[in-house]
Amino acid sequence: MILLFLSGCANYKYELAQKGYDGGYLVRRHGLLIPEYTVDTQNKAPHDKKIAEERLIRRRDTVNFYYKKMGRIYNDGLTRASDAGNILTGPFKLPGAAAEDYKYEHDEEYRKKFDQEQRNSEEQELASRQSFKQELSEYIKRDMELESGAKLAGKD
Repeated sequence: MILLFLSGCANYKYELAQKGYDGGYLVRRHGLLIPEYTVDTQNKAPHDKKIAEERLIRRRDTVNFYYKKMGRIYNDGLTRASDAGNILTGPFKLPGAAAEDYKYEHDEEYRKKFDQEQRNSEEQELASRQSFKQELSEYIKRDMELESGAKLAGKD
């Protein structure tokens, strides 16, 4: 039972793009639209579902890796275990959170320091996400080069 709970299989669903992506097939993972599974370097999704399926199979692990690094998706089993842990430990964390909130509201120096740390953290996270997006874009470019090379080799 615990293994079933922690395994948390992902749910992938194909759909035709409503706007943009040249009206081709995109994939949703647990309701989140992830174009990188199927789009080409021009941000166009394939009109042939078979091509979309092949791209998903090839790219799924790498795209999931980058999306996890960017904080857009999470490991399903670990998320469930973490949620369960938070439910169990939440009441013990409340006094500390209340003390932090009180200090933030009543200590101007602490508030400035905390706000500055938050801004720095957000800036670093944004820069990191941009870097991961660029790496993912480069991966898709290489994948499309391999795909077009395989198509050319298949024509001979």
